[in-house]
Amino acid sequence: MPAGFAAFLRSYIPRRVAIAAAAISFGLLLLPWESAVAQVQSYWLRQGGGIVGSCPGKPQGEPLQVANKNAGWVLITGVVTCRDEGANYSFELNFLRVEINPGMRSAIERDRLDFDWIGLAVFKPQGNGAQIDWLYDEALPIEGSLAKTSQDKIYFGNLKFSVPKNAIGQATNFLFYMTSHGPLYQFELL
Repeated sequence: MPAGFAAFLRSYIPRRVAIAAAAISFGLLLLPWESAVAQVQSYWLRQGGGIVGSCPGKPQGEPLQVANKNAGWVLITGVVTCRDEGANYSFELNFLRVEINPGMRSAIERDRLDFDWIGLAVFKPQGNGAQIDWLYDEALPIEGSLAKTSQDKIYFGNLKFSVPKNAIGQATNFLFYMTSHGPLYQFELL
């Protein structure tokens, strides 16, 4: 080995290791930042509702199924009739069946769920998606209760939302929701 080569290796290799370590550390520092950027998306956009309801040319109506895909405390299934009413689409909840999710019963933090509102939200992302542009949002009052231990089902129906077609045309998300004095349960078109 040439005389100066050993000295060169002793200084060259530690420098390369230090540079590689610095690059890896810098990359690791960026990972949380990238995660934070990815998490900036609005709560509502993360909830789903990617199928936007419409029924062009069907004034007699078209039945559509709804359910909560990510079941929490309750299981929700039902049928909504969409009608073309000229400048608007109407979405009438024919029936909505609600029951306690047996798999989540132990997680329910209340003795009884008292349902008070059913709503429809139609929206799209605003800018980078950190916020949303509400195109339509209406909630209608309801009354119904289920005990945490109940195995019964309750039903809601005859509720109608009339959404302007221009709102539907711009929307990327279409989400029904129900509340029980606070907790929110989303359900959507299947």
